Amino acid sequence: MVVLTLHLAIFRLLLGLSAGPRRGRAGAILAVAGTALVSGCVPADDQFGHPRDGYPADAVTMTAPVDWHAAQTIEVVLTEFGYEPATLKFRKDQPYVLKLTNTGSLPHRFQAEEFFRAIATRSVIYEDAEAGYPFLDAIALDPEETKTLRFVPVTPGDYRLSCDLTLHATFGMVGRILIE
Repeated sequence: MVVLTLHLAIFRLLLGLSAGPRRGRAGAILAVAGTALVSGCVPADDQFGHPRDGYPADAVTMTAPVDWHAAQTIEVVLTEFGYEPATLKFRKDQPYVLKLTNTGSLPHRFQAEEFFRAIATRSVIYEDAEAGYPFLDAIALDPEETKTLRFVPVTPGDYRLSCDLTLHATFGMVGRILIE
């Protein structure tokens, strides 16, 4: 419904039609912007991909023998509107624990589809549960939420990181992930 409302508001704006009684073009612009902002701030679930989409086939074998207590821990803070740090560096075949914390007042996402296809994921640890061997596209975090990803980088490369919620990347919520 929100998408339909947004499309209708944009259509009316492009045609120069008023957004309603006494609102005119300025009202239409505010309606479009307001609808876009609200629709982008709805909490989202983690996105899981399908294992045939290019994920490492042997993730279980690669991650089973790892002592996760000895793995290097990297912490990333998600804020309005950025990642701290914005550039992450990992070494191929070394195990990592990536702790993601949203300290902002809005939901945010750690969206890095190509990066998730370049790692062997052991699990995502939630507040009260653990999802083993997920095939991720993105990790969603509500305000004040923390999730932990355990993984081993497999494919070297330079990967884009962004929050794919409406306008978040536009406001600067982008980053870079390097596997060397």
